[in-house]
Amino acid sequence: MGRLFSFGKVFLLWLLMACPLMGQVDTLEAVTEEDHGLWSTLVLEAVSDDGQWTSYSVRYPSKEDTLFVQSTATGKRYAMAGGRSGSFAGGAYFGYLDPSGFGLLRMETGKVWKEEGVSRFAFAGTDALALYARHGNGMGELLLRDLQGRTVRNLSSVEEYAVSADGKSVAYVLAEDGAAAVYAIAFSGAALPRRLAVAAGAAFHTLVWQENGQAIAFASRKLDAPVASADALWYYDFGQKRLLSYELKGAASWPQELVAAPVDGANMVMSPDGQRVYVSARVRQQPEVFGPATVQVWNTADYRLPTYREKYGEPGRGYLAEWTPRTNGMVVVGDTIQAVGHLNRERRFVLLFDSSPYRTERKNVPDRDCYRQDVATGRRTLVAGGLTMDSHHLAVQANGERICYFREGHWYAYDTRTGVTRCISKGAGVSFAAEEHDKPEAPRAYGSAGWTPDGRTFLLYDRFDLWAYRHGDGKLQRLTHGREAGLRFRRAKVGGQRHGTSWMLEHGDSVDLEGGIVLDATAADHSQSGLYVLRQGKRERQLLLHPKRMVRVLKAGRKPLYVYQEEDFAQPPRLHVLEGDAAKGRLLYGSSPHHDRYQWGRSELVAYKNSKGQPLKGVLFYPAGYDRTKSYPMVVSVYERQNGTLHTFVPPSIYDHTGFNRTLYTLEGYFVFLPDIVYEVGNPGFSAVDCVVAGTDAAVAAANIDPDRIGLYGTSFGGYQVNFIITQSDRFRAAVAGAAVNDLASAYLSMGWNYGITDSWRFESQQMRMGKPLFQDFEGYADNSPIRHAAAVRTPLLSFAGGKDYQVNPFQSMEFFVALRRLQKPHVMLLYPEEEHVIHGRENRKDLTTKMLQWFGHYLKGTAPASWMRHDTTP
Repeated sequence: MGRLFSFGKVFLLWLLMACPLMGQVDTLEAVTEEDHGLWSTLVLEAVSDDGQWTSYSVRYPSKEDTLFVQSTATGKRYAMAGGRSGSFAGGAYFGYLDPSGFGLLRMETGKVWKEEGVSRFAFAGTDALALYARHGNGMGELLLRDLQGRTVRNLSSVEEYAVSADGKSVAYVLAEDGAAAVYAIAFSGAALPRRLAVAAGAAFHTLVWQENGQAIAFASRKLDAPVASADALWYYDFGQKRLLSYELKGAASWPQELVAAPVDGANMVMSPDGQRVYVSARVRQQPEVFGPATVQVWNTADYRLPTYREKYGEPGRGYLAEWTPRTNGMVVVGDTIQAVGHLNRERRFVLLFDSSPYRTERKNVPDRDCYRQDVATGRRTLVAGGLTMDSHHLAVQANGERICYFREGHWYAYDTRTGVTRCISKGAGVSFAAEEHDKPEAPRAYGSAGWTPDGRTFLLYDRFDLWAYRHGDGKLQRLTHGREAGLRFRRAKVGGQRHGTSWMLEHGDSVDLEGGIVLDATAADHSQSGLYVLRQGKRERQLLLHPKRMVRVLKAGRKPLYVYQEEDFAQPPRLHVLEGDAAKGRLLYGSSPHHDRYQWGRSELVAYKNSKGQPLKGVLFYPAGYDRTKSYPMVVSVYERQNGTLHTFVPPSIYDHTGFNRTLYTLEGYFVFLPDIVYEVGNPGFSAVDCVVAGTDAAVAAANIDPDRIGLYGTSFGGYQVNFIITQSDRFRAAVAGAAVNDLASAYLSMGWNYGITDSWRFESQQMRMGKPLFQDFEGYADNSPIRHAAAVRTPLLSFAGGKDYQVNPFQSMEFFVALRRLQKPHVMLLYPEEEHVIHGRENRKDLTTKMLQWFGHYLKGTAPASWMRHDTTP
């Protein structure tokens, strides 16, 4: 009796606890269309150096966006309606722009001083700032202020300005008395502006400081010359108070068929020692003009057709000029075949790229041979041949001693001093090329993290881990242990680092392993993510790891404090603070605080295998207010691998560019399933059928899904797969396909108007995955075309296309429509005449979303057909 009584008490306790949970769904509100605007988008932007403050933006679909600055310690928060482009000056001030101009917030007091009309600003160190207000005539006003708002100087008729890297001075271009002049002024002291140069009938532009602020270079052009050009280069030495210039026209060392093109700081740079100025150049061109009366000459031997030249002009021919102001020397590197791709300022060489041996339309961007050319002597040396045009496949050491590149599945190191090349990745026992690659082209590298500060160690990635290659002894060492745990480690971009590209090439960052680096950790199936810290000679240490999606992490510059943004399908984005050795993060801000009042779904992974036994996973999203005693319809959305969407939060919206918002469907009482698809080259359509049907069966077995009420959706490549699947399977009650390819042969022979080239590369090396030219496999192209099997379609189909889709010709959708019309199959096509590959018009987006819901509602829920679905009976 005692045992029975005890069990009864436990059961009663469970019942009392469970009932509130079981009834909780009934107390939550259902989301309506009017509620959609409540959900916002959160963007983590910056953390102050001392870690005391962070900034983030909250963007709303139906009201003004807001920029926030919040204390990481106390939670104190300041809001700036319409704020953008914010940045910290030390730990005391925060500058930003808003619709009225510029604002400077002092965090300690909350006081803000404003300057109306400002469109740009730049801090000069932590003591002053430059504000720029552009007027309608192209001129502007440059306002120099200290951080208390006191005026240092007001300058009118300013066209351009640049603050020195050390923050001590600002240079600017001034229009005065029918001429243009360049001035410089120090922020501190009472010194008057110094006029560096003046020219009549010219415009100065592209101000480039030496790193220590001791010299500045700039360019000028005649007023009637193209904006992106230069007729002369200038250099001012502040130490010697000397102005030097180089007139390009008529100069013996300057090829007169070239025009200098220093558009911005990326196309004109100065060596760190101030001895040399580098500027990009190009061949002077008269653009081809194609009018109604113009005859276009299309020649099969031409590499670029008139469609390309009309869109882009002649293919870019990159040149680089090195000017030595103090000796007035000029050297121009490059030619009409080999384009300049990278400058190494330390060792005075450039990399040249020659794609001429590889110019076929098998690839959108051809492979290239890489050469190293000494700027001083002009000598060229082949570094490597047949490299893919991928910035992640090439990394140059900062001092220029070594060039690492990826080719045919391996990394190589080229020594610029000796000319010796060494393979650095063989013998590792793992692949440094994408293991899950299933396209016809060669698999890409996982990339590199950079170099240690001394340049002796190159850091590279495999699928899971970070590796270090020491150039001195040739040893390759694995630094992390992700493979064993199924975690992918990557160096986190935590702020305060240079992660850009220059001269079309990735340099690789300086990575200080001694001081420690932060790593992103993501499970192979995206089931969890987190942060780790790695230090030289030690095992990676976990900071956090949980079943969420880590969106972004920022680190304070001077302390171990991290602000990170995470989200889940059922939880809008949140900001957390993690400090020191804390076991978990502390909530700082939760977006969309109303969210918990509403019914919502959840997400989970579903494992399955295709017919070849390959293990796959799909993401199953549950309907809001899910009741396990009920049976639900499901929509399967197809593309490629999609398990990365498991924890992604998607605000509900009827204005989706593709018409399909998965959260919206879960709110409408549907399961949504996103299966992973892997492909056999040469059989993209049949691969999709295999994986999607297997995944759908697994999803039905995992939850209360009605097997007779399943819909299928996809757009672009997903649209192609939808149309092919319904020619091979009756598994789906209704289908929707957007911007789909339906006849692979005609699509292969089409012009890709988006790029101005033919579309054959999409099939031979890219997403369409045929792997061969049409002429070598007519049968394979036909057999993987929905149009060939159209007679087998029994699934009601809704398709849509943009009349100005230059990515996938809308005639492809029309072909399938005509086929199904002739075969008397149930099909409706929506053509949006002014839309492109995705739907941009707001009302058109709503129209498409609404019609798709009505389509699936009729076939999967039994609702009455909408009027547009009924056929026209007019005789």
